[in-house]
Amino acid sequence: MTSLFTGTSLPKLQNDIKSACQCTNDLNTGMPLKDILMLQRCLEMLLDPSTYDNSSEQPLVKQFEASAKNEDFALAMVYAFQGYIHYVNGDFESCSALAQATGILLDKLLSYFANMPVLFHQAISLYVHAQQTSSIMKRRRLKALAVKRHNILRGWAKDGCCNVLHYVAILDAEAAICNGGTIEQVEDLYQKAIVLAARGGFVQDAGVGNERLARFFQQHGEKVEAGRRYEQAIRYYQEWGFISKVERLGKETEGLISS
Repeated sequence: MTSLFTGTSLPKLQNDIKSACQCTNDLNTGMPLKDILMLQRCLEMLLDPSTYDNSSEQPLVKQFEASAKNEDFALAMVYAFQGYIHYVNGDFESCSALAQATGILLDKLLSYFANMPVLFHQAISLYVHAQQTSSIMKRRRLKALAVKRHNILRGWAKDGCCNVLHYVAILDAEAAICNGGTIEQVEDLYQKAIVLAARGGFVQDAGVGNERLARFFQQHGEKVEAGRRYEQAIRYYQEWGFISKVERLGKETEGLISS
């Protein structure tokens, strides 16, 4: 089998790609098919570029093929795709672990067409992981990694990139939670983020925003508001086509939503 990559790390890279492809296969019935198939296609092409068809591939895949020239980049993208899977399933700790593993490979992602969502998925996961850990030192380290990515996205927003505005707004809300913000502050920031995401057509992120705000309300004993936000999250996930998430979240929050 021909590969774009050579060297001692190739067998491990191939195993990582196979693992990521299997992960996308397992989720085919749960996530929107067009998104998961695009991710899987890019991963498969990394594993065996001989399958690449320049005449028929989607533009997104073509851009990816043009950028993938070394093992570091490929490994960073494997982490990024796996992180996306974890992010949409609400497994922020696993996505955070992948973000930390990326390490110095982060610069490889900054020249890639999907760098904006990659940095966002990593940043929100690092913020959430920081909120969940009891270690002060670990919390500081995770926050610092999140802030680095948050600031890159802020810079793009200031440069006029409208597609990152809702990312920045969601991260502003998560940063406020990390820094002990009040219920009112966090609600205002998340409401702004959800509106931006929904208006921009990023319904999956509007769903995540509502779910994160619901969990924040729930942690503070605001059950009615939590139930209302869970309902909205389910509505956005339904619109996106993430059926397994709709069913899972519906069962998990049945008592809150019906109250």
